[in-house]
Amino acid sequence: MTSTNQSSSKSSLQSIGNNISNLSMMEDMVKKVIMDMMSDGVVSGSTSTTSSTVDSAIKTAARRRKSTSTRSSKSSSEGNKKKKKKKNQSSGKKKEKSKNKRRGRSRSPELEHLVGGQENMSSEPLKLRIEEVMNDLNNLLLEEKEQLQQQNKNNNSGIPNDILDDDYSDSGSVSTLETKGSTLSTRSKPGSREFNQEMVSKLHTHRKSLCIQDDEYKDNTHSNNNNDDEVVKSEVDDFVAAFDPNDMRCLALVSHNEMKTTMKNFVIKYKNVLKKFRLTGTNSTMKMLGQVFEGDTSVVFGPACSSGPLGGDAELVAMMAQGKLGGILFFQDPMTSHPHQCDIECLVRQALVHNTIIATTPTTAMTIMEVLKMALKGDGRPELLPSFFFSLQSPTVESYKKGQAKVIENRTS
Repeated sequence: MTSTNQSSSKSSLQSIGNNISNLSMMEDMVKKVIMDMMSDGVVSGSTSTTSSTVDSAIKTAARRRKSTSTRSSKSSSEGNKKKKKKKNQSSGKKKEKSKNKRRGRSRSPELEHLVGGQENMSSEPLKLRIEEVMNDLNNLLLEEKEQLQQQNKNNNSGIPNDILDDDYSDSGSVSTLETKGSTLSTRSKPGSREFNQEMVSKLHTHRKSLCIQDDEYKDNTHSNNNNDDEVVKSEVDDFVAAFDPNDMRCLALVSHNEMKTTMKNFVIKYKNVLKKFRLTGTNSTMKMLGQVFEGDTSVVFGPACSSGPLGGDAELVAMMAQGKLGGILFFQDPMTSHPHQCDIECLVRQALVHNTIIATTPTTAMTIMEVLKMALKGDGRPELLPSFFFSLQSPTVESYKKGQAKVIENRTS
């Protein structure tokens, strides 16, 4: 199939090349005829008559270009028949051309009627018409060159045209979720019923953390709590990380009481990515991590912090300020009041100040895990997780420091 496409592409390129050559020859021919007309002062009819005849010649040239392209795609048997007819016609045309020779040059049949009369015409309208003729021919030539360049571009891509038309058309999209057991590609248009059904199927294992609210695609099993005992499995196969956990800053996991089950399921699904980092967090979350990774000696744990209301969030803020924390996965409960709300706000604010990776929703955490997986696989892409290697800050911090320096300078002077 590939060889057939390649041979077809070659024949198309050859056809386009021939068309360009024919147009170039026609352009030279028109130039010669017009020069003869100007030198002899001979034209056919008035200015309007000459304009119409030149338009006729241009249209004929365009038809000849299209017919040449069409003939190149037909079978060889039809081509041979046409060649025989052309040979029979060529003998008659040669006789006609021999009558019209002037200074060793012959005129094309399409332009023969341009020089049939013996009337003179002013040079200015003729020059304007000559420019129009040459512009039209140049436009045709540029058209053919653009087609040739586009054909070369398609061939260099290494993708057959029929595959491009089928799989990369504007009518649909192609996307995949790179998770275990998920190999379906979405070809339907976003927003369509088929697209939404495929997405819901792929996100089924995340249904309890995402909680899709579209009535038509809502998973009723979540609201009925029929599958609370369902076994949660890892979504990512284990792999060798490009960086050692001890070479990176810690990744902190924090969850409020009502979000601890969601956090545990999340850790199980992405445990093969999470264990590539030094893990830290508040007291109850650290105990949950110990249960999930029990018996796995490859997991590296960082310092454990106290519970949030007892200062655990403040301890994570101190780690961040000291350059020991590279990212935070914080599953917050927005429906419950918390006694340490000020500590929660301080943790989120300091993540903004120090430009640290932070996810405060399960959806954001899921997206971040896919990026972290890309950053750790193969040779690694550390540029995708800079806060695990460098001390960063918000772009507004620098202007704040300058303002503070001015305040101190004014007070000391």
